[in-house]
Amino acid sequence: MGKIIQRALLENTIDVGASESGLIQKGKIRKVEVDFLVDTGAAMVCLPMEIISKLGLIADHKRLVRTANDTVERTVYSPVKVNIFDRKSN
Repeated sequence: MGKIIQRALLENTIDVGASESGLIQKGKIRKVEVDFLVDTGAAMVCLPMEIISKLGLIADHKRLVRTANDTVERTVYSPVKVNIFDRKSN
């Protein structure tokens, strides 16, 4: 089986909520398009710091995560809205 890459639009959920409440304009929502490597066994989305910064995500807590190489401590950030085709998820 080969690699599966999927394009997705990520949006800062805090910005989305602020826009829906009328606090910011829809055009001010921080978002970025990315190409994901699909991993059917993944429980979380891992993003590079460059994208975390572009989205303006806020550090929430730390947790241990199991990677292919080892178990390591990583920071969990505020959620993002993931849009793939007509499907949306937080």
